[in-house]
Amino acid sequence: MKVLAALLFLLLLVSASCTRQAVFDRDKLDALLSSYPIDRIDFVEPVFSLGLGTNSERKKSAEELVFLINKTNRVPVTGAVPTNVQCEVYLMSGTNGICHLTLLEGAVWRFGDYCFYPGHPR
Repeated sequence: MKVLAALLFLLLLVSASCTRQAVFDRDKLDALLSSYPIDRIDFVEPVFSLGLGTNSERKKSAEELVFLINKTNRVPVTGAVPTNVQCEVYLMSGTNGICHLTLLEGAVWRFGDYCFYPGHPR
């Protein structure tokens, strides 16, 4: 019985720490998006893909993506998160890399431990 209680406590502790990290990563993403003008996005396909490798989009596309993943437009993922990477996305301000997002299967975006769907303005 003590072993079962210890395992349940450990599971609860791990679950709580993952949630805290996701909240921290969410807040960090919000701060980055609101602090820097994003004028370029670089899409890097995984090495195993037979695509073009790197694709860079300029200001208009960057503004559209930032709007799509803005704080008020995100819907957090609940449940299982896909693991297959579609591409890596780097948000740039001039020549400075601001943040790195991963686009997963099913249109799920990941920033650190925070996973979300781009949604509609609420």
